[in-house]
Amino acid sequence: VLELLLDAGATSGSPHESNVTPLFYAAANNHANVIDILLGEKGQADIEARHLNGGSPLLEASTGGSLEAIQTLLKHGAKADVVDSDGITPLMAIASTGNIEGQKLIVQALKDAGKLEEHLELLSFTGGSPIMFAAAAGHAAAVQHLIELGSKINAQSKANPEYIEKLDAMGATEPEKQTDGVTALHVAAQQGHVDAVTTL
Repeated sequence: VLELLLDAGATSGSPHESNVTPLFYAAANNHANVIDILLGEKGQADIEARHLNGGSPLLEASTGGSLEAIQTLLKHGAKADVVDSDGITPLMAIASTGNIEGQKLIVQALKDAGKLEEHLELLSFTGGSPIMFAAAAGHAAAVQHLIELGSKINAQSKANPEYIEKLDAMGATEPEKQTDGVTALHVAAQQGHVDAVTTL
């Protein structure tokens, strides 16, 4: 059906008001064959398109833990070092899903780009690092993999000032704004993730 639509003149890059293109939908829903068509000669989609929150198709695939989509996007040259408007990266996103094979693919892509060390310790605007995302979701294998790569398990979160301003504008309470000083062990313990706590 996609090929028929493209043959009939549909354009793969037409975004709606949030700048989301068909490639974002294919990536989020793990449709590798559709991604191939959209990025091929017929589709010519922009692999580095960004929606209004700054996310890319690879970031969408990582957020969904969509392994085949991640593989296909990386095969087509997607950049793994993107950062969206909330400071979220593909490594943070995939770590939060516990998809260890997907995490390894993102790690390898960051290694190849010479960006792995930087991205292991990046903090989102809420203050969390990749290992904190994995620990908060209770994914012990993802936590272990990040430890083996050299993640600093005692690193403390520090919220971006712009994020605090955003919370203020939304009327957030003080407890909701207290994200500084949190470690991976704090978030794993808070959520009751015994395996992640033991690993840490």
